[in-house]
Amino acid sequence: MDRQLNHSIENIYSNVGQYDHRYVVFYFYYNSESYKEFGNSVHGLLIYTPSERAILEEAIQPGNNSNNDGMVKLDSNLKEKALHNKLVRVGFPASDVSSMSTVDSTPPVKTYGSKEIKKIPNTITIEYKVSKGDPYNLDLMNLEHRVRDGLPLLPNEQRKLIALQLLQKPDKERLGPVRSVLTNPATNIFYDDVLLLMNSYYYNIYDSGDKSVKLVLNKLLSKRKSERTKFILAHLGISERHLKSLETNNPLAWKQLLGHILYFEPEVIDIWGWKHPVWWDFERFIHIYLRHYKEFFIEKSNKGQGTTFVYNFKDIRRVICNVLKANKEEIEASLANGKVFRKYDDHGYRYNGNYYTFSIDKDGRLMQFHPQEIKTTK
Repeated sequence: MDRQLNHSIENIYSNVGQYDHRYVVFYFYYNSESYKEFGNSVHGLLIYTPSERAILEEAIQPGNNSNNDGMVKLDSNLKEKALHNKLVRVGFPASDVSSMSTVDSTPPVKTYGSKEIKKIPNTITIEYKVSKGDPYNLDLMNLEHRVRDGLPLLPNEQRKLIALQLLQKPDKERLGPVRSVLTNPATNIFYDDVLLLMNSYYYNIYDSGDKSVKLVLNKLLSKRKSERTKFILAHLGISERHLKSLETNNPLAWKQLLGHILYFEPEVIDIWGWKHPVWWDFERFIHIYLRHYKEFFIEKSNKGQGTTFVYNFKDIRRVICNVLKANKEEIEASLANGKVFRKYDDHGYRYNGNYYTFSIDKDGRLMQFHPQEIKTTK
């Protein structure tokens, strides 16, 4: 029999779906198809594609009086996987809903479409003092734990692990068997990252007054700066003069950029629990930040500027990490089968009010990551 449409898809969006992380409970009409399949009620967070959200955003604007039935998708806590997946992918008819209620611990917030700088939810900042040796000790501890847990290391991480072990516990007998790992076959000397680590360790831990070591460090960093600057200029289609304008117009952004030009190393983005880790090197890191971090935009670039992260510099990496974690199961399955993984357009992943497009090469290298344009129906 026909039932009264108590809550249209527009009404549900207006009251719940447009807001961030608003938890909702839906109660179904007795003996409706949803009642028979899911029980008396379901609860969770509403799911919309970018296109669906664009349509509903227009529908709730003043003067629009849409009142339609439609499918409501929900990220629920149902333990039965088949039912959970159906709620996520298909949903239930709004016409089966007799009533709904929200569970709010704080006033509802809407950040969709906002250009204001956001904070990452549930962030706890712990301040601590770092001694000279702490960064090296923490790196070594993390790398050894990952090896112990059977987690793979990148080639430069393998070199770092061996070099730190030799630096902290010198062993001439061990150096012989591992020398080939540390040595660049093209030059027959240690890789530049190994030389940087060994010389910086000696300089910072033992003798910061050693001029010969400082000279070696300066030469290595100067070489790296030159190589990476050439990549940036070619990547953006600009001259060195245009890059220099960033230093003049935005000294803080230039300092951040220069620090990563000098010290960025290829790294696994989320180090724990991945059999097929996602990682980035300098080329992919700098591509993402130069195109999508507003403070790094250079107007003279002929390669254009992409959509903008609405986060401070220090939070962007955490956003990327959180999005990857949320998609870990799908990413791992794709990489395990030697396939490229992509999220884009209406399959983009929503995090903290924004939809993100990203792609990962079959070897786990993060190729692309950026916020999507806000869709409109016009």
